[in-house]
Amino acid sequence: MTKNKKTIVFFNGFYLPHLGGVERYTAGLISGLKDDYNICVVTSNVPDGDVYTTNDGIEMFRLPTWKMLRERFPIIKKNSTYKNIVRQLKDKNIDHIIINTRYYGTTILGLRLAREKHIVPILIDHSSDYILKPYEIIQNRRVMKYSPNIYAVSECTSKWLKRINIKTKGVFYNSVNKRDDFVKKVNKTTKIIYAGRLLEEKGVNLLVDAYDKLKNKYNVSLEIIGDGPLYKDIKEKHQDVILTGTLSHEKTLKEMEKADIFVFPTLYPEGFPTVILEAAMQKCAIISTDRGGIKELITDDDIGMILKNDASDLTEKLESLLKDPEKIRKYGEKAFKKTNEKFTWDRTIKTIKEELRKYENN
Repeated sequence: MTKNKKTIVFFNGFYLPHLGGVERYTAGLISGLKDDYNICVVTSNVPDGDVYTTNDGIEMFRLPTWKMLRERFPIIKKNSTYKNIVRQLKDKNIDHIIINTRYYGTTILGLRLAREKHIVPILIDHSSDYILKPYEIIQNRRVMKYSPNIYAVSECTSKWLKRINIKTKGVFYNSVNKRDDFVKKVNKTTKIIYAGRLLEEKGVNLLVDAYDKLKNKYNVSLEIIGDGPLYKDIKEKHQDVILTGTLSHEKTLKEMEKADIFVFPTLYPEGFPTVILEAAMQKCAIISTDRGGIKELITDDDIGMILKNDASDLTEKLESLLKDPEKIRKYGEKAFKKTNEKFTWDRTIKTIKEELRKYENN
């Protein structure tokens, strides 16, 4: 830790190498802030992970937890390891506490530490609807007792929070790194791609069903990147679908760059999915359901396509693109241009730094 820098402690339910949109978002924030701030991350542990590590100047505390709901919800074990981590955090000089999402035990831990140190906590929300409504109602009451300043990752998230009587201070957009223009290669076979968890609520089965109806009519392939409960079933029943399993972030982006159409038929209450922005930066034509901030990118029907929640609509929209390769190219170009102009980390980090300075000057 550098003495002349102020210190930010992030509290996350999960962090890398655990893969997810919030994890990528936090990594983006850290990458943009670490030159000006000391960074510490408090999160749940991973299998065989060390309790404390430092890497590239980033301190990491990993809490002992039980994993619930298919390992998507960490419950903190308040054992001697946990108590030792809390003691170390209390002894640390901290200037800012940033908490990602309202849901986890790490959220309450961060809020309590902020109160003890007389810091106004910043809570960044990533939702656009209830996930577990009864639990969230109770958790929201707990969270709001600490009077955090709440920000959203999209305007859609901000509007959703307003509906449940939570007022936001602003938007810290989910973002990607700015990219120079490039010429996308033309494929002989039109390549459709999906990247994400293979869950029922992510709409993966809708995509596979639509592909089955089109694969014999057009020169087309489907690649699915990711893992989850549906992996085995898709592999057994759809042997012509390319299933890669989990890939590194870099390999996923390379596969997207080789693809023509990115489909994201999610039924999940997203905030602003990172993967949509990443697909746009690879000049993929995007077909997606209206979830979270997706319509803040696809504002017009010449930038991408917004789906209804059924396979027939997905089939129809996919077929309209397969019939018109020039439309695929135009969608990709326009999504790339808009993302590069509005949803890049240099813009979001500038906004966050401006907000942090307000806290420091008060």
